[in-house]
Amino acid sequence: MGQRSTGDIDKKIGNMITKLRIAAGLTMQEFANRIGITQQQAHKYEKGLNRVSVARLCMIAEALDVPPSYFFEEMPGPKNEGAQRQRKNMDLVKYFQAIPSLQHQDAISILVRVLAEY
Repeated sequence: MGQRSTGDIDKKIGNMITKLRIAAGLTMQEFANRIGITQQQAHKYEKGLNRVSVARLCMIAEALDVPPSYFFEEMPGPKNEGAQRQRKNMDLVKYFQAIPSLQHQDAISILVRVLAEY
């Protein structure tokens, strides 16, 4: 009661892989090449048709520039607020560094400082 089947978890992991791949601007073929598999195998992982091993998940995480723990943060079970906060911090830094305008970076820094002091 209230438990999810393994298939649901496979689909959730696959969905996360797809979103990360697209956000990274990779085609499925480019992604498959990065982790040393065929495009067909990548498709099966993304659809949750094939289960991803821990070793392969680590390779996927590296190829998509996230920690392996990223894939487990939203899984059922005890919540680890520290890991969730760390992920948000990493995302914030990654996206902040991607802002090309120094003026925009300065404005965001001021905004964050004001919000933190509020």
